[in-house]
Amino acid sequence: MEGCSGITCSEQVAAEDGKQLMAGDMNACIEGCFAAGATEVVVRDHHGGGLNVNPELIDRRAKLIQGSTPGQRFKEVEGAAAMILLGYHARADAHSG
Repeated sequence: MEGCSGITCSEQVAAEDGKQLMAGDMNACIEGCFAAGATEVVVRDHHGGGLNVNPELIDRRAKLIQGSTPGQRFKEVEGAAAMILLGYHARADAHSG
């Protein structure tokens, strides 16, 4: 979530305003995908336990996957024609080798 528009500090990540900002970015990506000709869009809420956005805020044209999926980072998106890693970042304490 730390890479989403408007999120500037760790306190926002768990706060409701951070979740709304993330939903706004997700919806912008969904809109862009459909405008570019996508026929199906799958959105994976994967930050932390995967319960970061209110499903009611997400564009109904997209399929939203939430919750923990141990062993399956990109559940139900294998074989996709494209992938957008919105807000994706290295894990905490990751160092380049």
